Amino acid sequence: PPPGPDRTETVGPRLAAGVPSGQDPDWLAMPVTLKLLQPVVVARAVVGNVVESFDHIPGSPLLAALAEPLRGRLPDLATHLAEGRIRVMAATIPVDGRAGRPVPFCLSKRKEGGRLDVPATLANRFFDDDETGDVRYVSARGAYLGATPEDDARLPGHVAAPRPHIRTHNAIDDLSQRPINAEQDDARQGGAEQGGAGPGVYTYECLPEGETYIGEIRFHATLAGQLSGLADGSRTLTLGRSRKDDYGRCRASFGTPEPLPTDCPVPGDTASDHELFVWLLSDFVGRTGSLAAGATLPALETALRAALTAELGRGDIRLALLSGHGRVRRLEGWQTRWGLPRPSLVALEAGSCARFRLHTAGSQPIAGDALSRALARIAMAGLGDRRGEGFGHVTFNDPLIARPMRTRPAPTAAAGEPDRAAADTKSPDLVASGDEPAFAAARRLERACWRRTIRRRLDLLLAAPKARREIVGFAVSRAAGTAKSTPSPSQLGRLRDALQQFATDGDAGKLLDWAGKLKANARRARDWERAAPALAGFIEDPDTLWTRLEADAFPVLTRDGSAALRHALWAETLQSLYRVAIYEHRLNVERERAVDRP
Repeated sequence: PPPGPDRTETVGPRLAAGVPSGQDPDWLAMPVTLKLLQPVVVARAVVGNVVESFDHIPGSPLLAALAEPLRGRLPDLATHLAEGRIRVMAATIPVDGRAGRPVPFCLSKRKEGGRLDVPATLANRFFDDDETGDVRYVSARGAYLGATPEDDARLPGHVAAPRPHIRTHNAIDDLSQRPINAEQDDARQGGAEQGGAGPGVYTYECLPEGETYIGEIRFHATLAGQLSGLADGSRTLTLGRSRKDDYGRCRASFGTPEPLPTDCPVPGDTASDHELFVWLLSDFVGRTGSLAAGATLPALETALRAALTAELGRGDIRLALLSGHGRVRRLEGWQTRWGLPRPSLVALEAGSCARFRLHTAGSQPIAGDALSRALARIAMAGLGDRRGEGFGHVTFNDPLIARPMRTRPAPTAAAGEPDRAAADTKSPDLVASGDEPAFAAARRLERACWRRTIRRRLDLLLAAPKARREIVGFAVSRAAGTAKSTPSPSQLGRLRDALQQFATDGDAGKLLDWAGKLKANARRARDWERAAPALAGFIEDPDTLWTRLEADAFPVLTRDGSAALRHALWAETLQSLYRVAIYEHRLNVERERAVDRP
């Protein structure tokens, strides 16, 4: 980080009155609230004729939009940006009144029932193993988090990441002022033989109007007097693509600057080794030891080691990367004045996190309080290149990633708050059959939810050959060294057709007669030795099917929902059961035959 400014310069009037303990007078943060008055296109990538958009507003386009009001108060804005005295941070969806933070990539959640507010359904890959047992885990993503509470049992609040809206447009010919068709576009591009682009239709992903985003301007305290007037009112800005059209207009409101915290959690007071957990809150653009551009965890290690060396004033700082979870993304830009694309930028994506061991080559350990102050100053100034555009925003040793998930105590309700665990187990008020039209709407939701749940349960239930043999009686046998389907593929086709007819007319007697004839046929009795009784069992006792699917746990909104849906969806579910089983069984037979081939 650059050296701090001369402390003899005039500071803002708020700091002259005194700075609260635990906050740094060198840096202040001014919140910026953006209310989108029009859809905003913040281009992330161009795929064919589709311009994909971020789910937040990065610092680069936000700095371009804020450059005019900032330059009116800081004529030498470019110098301050180059020297690292001012930073425009990315604007994200608000969580609990503050800018949301991207979900760290070290967090995973259960595929079934995983929630970002229940520690028992989460795993921290720095500590917890999420690859053992029957429970499947997936990466936790698609959300923004609030500040981490001090209570170890409570997790930060979260809000789902906004989904960009889709808008499709025609390209308009300048002369005729009509949409360009395929022939016109080919001619305009130099003919089809030279690679005409096709019809003049393109699609924008955009952040919807009406949404609110919160960003931040960080600056040295010596600039407080010049920037204090920004908080007097709001301004209308334009940002993103197609600003001359119906995109990009927003209203920016500036809050009161607040000093940033000057301490950072550090395990232990003094020790020869410290563990550092680094969480990127924005994209990181770094360099390797040879100064080549790098978007890797080793590049993050290089930048952090250089920053610690400068802050602690020691040349014996050593960092070891223990583990990390990172993703890389490519960023494209456009130089408006030149009318040319900017060079591609490869960055370590926001949400990446790493675990380091910090130690010294000498015998003198690093004091915990000195390390805490150093980490806080690094978090203020950022890491890597282009920090003025919001890149390199980091936080250290956040309890969310620095502690295991599975050893956290169960959350308890704070005073005056409802008990969430009790609320989850309490049955909701169910809709009665006479309450129209609420009952009809609730029944439609129930039916859709049951169908989706049934599909997921069937995929899991019938994935293994052993489970299919037990449930529906399908098996793979060996004949002359070749895998053979039991029952045969033609008989499975007949079964599928019979189930289709059964689902249409609902006559279970015909299906039972068909299964009985198969079992009585001497030629096919052996193939249907298991499958025919299994089919008859489902038909004779309909509850057998729902027991297999654990339907008692299916959600309901109406008082008679469970019984009514079991009756209405039973034939459809039985057909789906055998359709999935036949599909998985045939795949298994093909795999076995592929192994047998030389």
